[in-house]
Amino acid sequence: MVSPVNNGSAIRASGMAVNWTGGSGNLQIEVGGCVDGSCNTGAAAVCNVPATAGSFTIPPYVLEALPASNFSGVVLSSFAEGTFTASGLQAASIVAYSNLSGFGLG
Repeated sequence: MVSPVNNGSAIRASGMAVNWTGGSGNLQIEVGGCVDGSCNTGAAAVCNVPATAGSFTIPPYVLEALPASNFSGVVLSSFAEGTFTASGLQAASIVAYSNLSGFGLG
């Protein structure tokens, strides 16, 4: 990941630009915040984008919906998914994730 830099901070009302180089397939951008260091209570939002896009801005309304916290972060992951059928299910998928980078929100 090119930006944001590790241990950075974000102004929630401004959104947050995430930029990267390389990659193929799809990327998942997860941003979350915990109300304390144990992270037993918190919230997260997930956005999926093509790796070829090279950038994505997490909208202000997404960041403002998360709890204000010193225990927040952004994780950029690559993922691949496939569908399958199984008795008793109407729909199902398997998703494999590989974390590429993390970011701490001050």
